[in-house]
Order: sequence, then C-alpha cells, then structure tokens
Amino acid sequence: MPELPGGDILIIAGDLTAQNREQEYKDFEEWALSSPYKEIVVVPGNHDTKIRSLNTDRINVLIDQSLDIEGLKIYGSPWSLYFEGISPFCTAYTKKSEGGLHELFSKIPEDLDILVTHSPPYKILDKIFSGFHAGSLSLRMCVDNRRPKNHVYGHIHEGYGQKTIGETTFINASYVDVRYKPVNKIITLDI
Repeated sequence: MPELPGGDILIIAGDLTAQNREQEYKDFEEWALSSPYKEIVVVPGNHDTKIRSLNTDRINVLIDQSLDIEGLKIYGSPWSLYFEGISPFCTAYTKKSEGGLHELFSKIPEDLDILVTHSPPYKILDKIFSGFHAGSLSLRMCVDNRRPKNHVYGHIHEGYGQKTIGETTFINASYVDVRYKPVNKIITLDI
C-alpha cells in the first residue's frame, strides 16, 4: 500500500481489492485507518462486492449517497459499464447498458464540491491502450449538466492524470497501471 502525505480527506475511487478476498478488505481497512487523514471516503469498484463491511467512524462508503464533510458536499457512485471480456470475478457494480447507468447517474445532485465515481466520464481521461474511450456517456452528460467542482474516479488505469474543463477539475486517480503495478503518484487537491 502506498505511503500517503496526509490531509483532511482521503478519497478512494474503487478497486480496493484485486480478487475480492476477505483478507484484502482487512488489509485495506488496517492501512486506511492507520493513514494520516481525518476522514476517508470510499466508492467501490468493479472488484469490490464485500465493501459494505468497511463502514467505520472514519471510513465512509458511498454507494449512490451524499455526505457532507467539513462543509464539502460529496457524492459517490460505484457504477461502471460492463464490457466484453471483463473478468467474471470483476463485475460488481456494472450495468450492461448506458440506459441502466443513466438511471443511476441521474440521481447525482447538483452543487457538488466533489463527485466520486468509479467510472470515468466519456472522453475525459478514459482512453485505454487500444485507443478506445471506455468512459460512460451517461456519466459525461450528467457531469456536463451538473458541473461539480471536482470529479474523482479511477476505473481506467491508463487514463491516470488531471484535467480541468470549464468549472470542473477531473482526476483519474488510478494508483496502478494496466498491469496493476503501483506506478502512479498520489494526487493531492487543495480545496
């Protein structure tokens, strides 16, 4: 697990585990609770079916929910698009169509300081190595309409980075590369 610089809020945008094993959740919880952060916000990813057991006083698991921390409005949604070839062991919180995602993403409120999703929006830090944009069009339309100040996600490892478009700063915070090697730096926001 990475060494963290510390701060007020640690945001994790999914895939806490590689294989959804109970020991991986225990290891994550121990690491997260020993981190130098006041609050931890977690949105599950397509690897994480047992995530609900992580709720503690400091770990806030958001599954289509809002949370207010130190005056910041945060909303989390774990959903991503199912795709051909996805591992059958990595299909938690996936939908087989954009229509299914549209229904879920339409619940995202306006006036957010931080939107945390597992999926990226379409064509924003979502390109995989083949050149295909793997983000959700439904999420892109929602973000374009609601304009959160910050949007954090991590599903597409190759899209790591940060980009500001209009009023929104987009952050693909994937810590690992496509081979699950921990090569990307932790991204820090000063809000």
